[in-house]
Amino acid sequence: MKHSNSAGAIGILGVKKTRQGVMLYYGHNTDSFAMASMHSDEDAPWCTMSRNNGNGQIAQGGRMMRYQRKKTKTTSVRQPFV
Repeated sequence: MKHSNSAGAIGILGVKKTRQGVMLYYGHNTDSFAMASMHSDEDAPWCTMSRNNGNGQIAQGGRMMRYQRKKTKTTSVRQPFV
């Protein structure tokens, strides 16, 4: 990277876990950035692509992955006739 024009390339990914789900935050100073993510309730991965207009500017974005509430079965217990 010594004589490259991308020597100062910086990309970060932050993860925040909440009660509602997980949030992925990213930022970069490169021309473009791509992030793919998937969780167990999804059928296919999601890809997020970001571009900035150059000149050392910072681009940022993110994705929220909500938890799916698992429905529990309710079983009714019959009381015997007395």
